[in-house]
Amino acid sequence: MSVPPIDGKVGRQKYSYAGRGLLMKGHAYSNFQPYLPRLEPLRTKKEKVAFRQPEIPRKIITWWRVQCALRGISPDGTIDDIQKRLRSAGNKPMLPELKDLERRLEAEYRPKVEAAHLAEQVAQEEKWRNSTMAEKADANPKRFLEEQFPVDQKKDEAISVTLLSRHKLQEAATAYGLMSSYREVGERYNDRLVVIGRSQGAIDSVLQSFDRERRREQQRQEEEEEAEMMEQHRDVLRSHGKKKEWDVTGSWKISCDAIEGQWDDCDDLTLEIYRAKCDGKMQMFAEFDFGIVSGIFRFEKLVGSKATTSKAKLKAKSKTKPKAKVIPKGKSKGKKNIVEEDSENDDSFDSESEDDSAESPFAYTPTSFFLPATAKPTPGNPTWNFRWRGSEREGPICLNSDEVLYSITFGEPKGTKLSGTFGGGCWGKCKFTGVKVEMGSSWKFGSVEGRWERYSRAAYEDAEKSRWR
Repeated sequence: MSVPPIDGKVGRQKYSYAGRGLLMKGHAYSNFQPYLPRLEPLRTKKEKVAFRQPEIPRKIITWWRVQCALRGISPDGTIDDIQKRLRSAGNKPMLPELKDLERRLEAEYRPKVEAAHLAEQVAQEEKWRNSTMAEKADANPKRFLEEQFPVDQKKDEAISVTLLSRHKLQEAATAYGLMSSYREVGERYNDRLVVIGRSQGAIDSVLQSFDRERRREQQRQEEEEEAEMMEQHRDVLRSHGKKKEWDVTGSWKISCDAIEGQWDDCDDLTLEIYRAKCDGKMQMFAEFDFGIVSGIFRFEKLVGSKATTSKAKLKAKSKTKPKAKVIPKGKSKGKKNIVEEDSENDDSFDSESEDDSAESPFAYTPTSFFLPATAKPTPGNPTWNFRWRGSEREGPICLNSDEVLYSITFGEPKGTKLSGTFGGGCWGKCKFTGVKVEMGSSWKFGSVEGRWERYSRAAYEDAEKSRWR
């Protein structure tokens, strides 16, 4: 806490004092010798002028005038005139009447400083008393621990405090002869719950209690989210009314154990399905955000009466159907596309053998995504194949993801539930389920093919070039 300067006068001249000597025009009495210019240049041992001359700090003319006035020397003239007078007079002391004024102002100023210092201590103590445990532990770990674990008390107990950084507190605990442990907490696990005690047993007891409470809280949140999702689903069913036709477009809440179970911050997986005339043709597609990866699904037109084609049929067709001439950018000729088949009772999904997956010998073309005007999921054709492109979160585009054919099977009631297959990247093969939580909206973002090309090999290479520029 600062104390304002106090003023005094000698004659008509005003002076002030702020704890560091008498001030005239903001400048105090000082030794001027280091600031005088050299009368002769610095020379070497051979009496030659040195190449490097010492740099003399400069002072403004007001400072020089004050040095003269405080010594009783005329402050008139230029800086050169003033410096000559000071050099001739030598380092004279301050005038006696000014020295007396300095002592009087100092005697008046010192009690004010002591009172301000005491008031600051009182304010700091008041702030300490009103601070939370976390604020105390962060501001002064040593004092915090001394208060929590007095030397004259040896009760075997532990305390916990949540901080952004744990290191200072744990270091202080070790220095004080205590034990400590911690848990990562917070919405993004960027805080630390630090537990400190005299024994590991006391610490473990606190941690076990915390873990139980955290599991209960997580369960409660999951139940609330599940209830909210089901209420949204009921709203969707009410919006469908008595319509018999399915409408799978809209917002979907997705669950995928393979992703949500491995990444703590991937707990809001979404899928937005559209069915619209884009690029001059009817298409069904979706934007997805699965936490660690996001992008676009494009559904292929049905083959026969089912969305998936058996291996036997594909092999039969491979004998007669010519190879596609149009191959998407980023794909190599002759490379086979793997068709992933999915159903709720299909156990072959987890198998690693080649016989458990059907292989398509045909490269897809842009027309693979063009649908008849009335084509859409129905109870008779609930399973639809799709390809996807996208990018990892804060990462690169996932190359060649569109070479694998996955599927989604829509189900009752009224096509508002789904199950599907997905794969790629670090998450590997996985299954997911979904519940429709909002009715569909129109597509307002232009060409689907343009959105698809954002995740092409060309886009990947352009991003790489930009990264290294």
